[in-house]
Amino acid sequence: MKKLIFMFLAACALSFTACSSDDDDNGDDNNNGGNGGGSNTTATFDYEVTGDDQASRNGAAYFEEDGDEINVILTSSTDGFSNVSFNFKNPIDEKTYSEVTDVVFDGLGDDEVAVNYSNGSEVFGGTSGSVEITEVSATHIHGSFDVDVKYEPFDGGDTLTANIQGTFIADED
Repeated sequence: MKKLIFMFLAACALSFTACSSDDDDNGDDNNNGGNGGGSNTTATFDYEVTGDDQASRNGAAYFEEDGDEINVILTSSTDGFSNVSFNFKNPIDEKTYSEVTDVVFDGLGDDEVAVNYSNGSEVFGGTSGSVEITEVSATHIHGSFDVDVKYEPFDGGDTLTANIQGTFIADED
């Protein structure tokens, strides 16, 4: 739980300092000669949220190595702050990760991904779905996701569920 809170706070801090100069021109040169992103773009993502939380989001994406994990963070200020974080076992492979969880206690398995989504007021944890990694290099990670998430308040209030679907191109932090 400590790690989840730390990741959320780190994503919040980075969202206020991250800048993007994308022009949405992904063209045919989608990895810019192996340097991440597309021609004249920075790392980007787009996703839709449905269910108890509904939104269309886009923004900046990055990844970082954290010992035995790779963390991919998507941050957006579209209609308020939100973020999605994906945690994978290091090294990350080009494949579909179909074992979705929200918190990692004993390390991640080979097909496991920890997913958290924050809409700015609630933090949802991954419950099912998949994250497909389509391209990996030292400078970028490309992927898509279709994940069900759930928010369970500590005070016994209403449980909320949502689905997040989208794609990302994350550059090295």
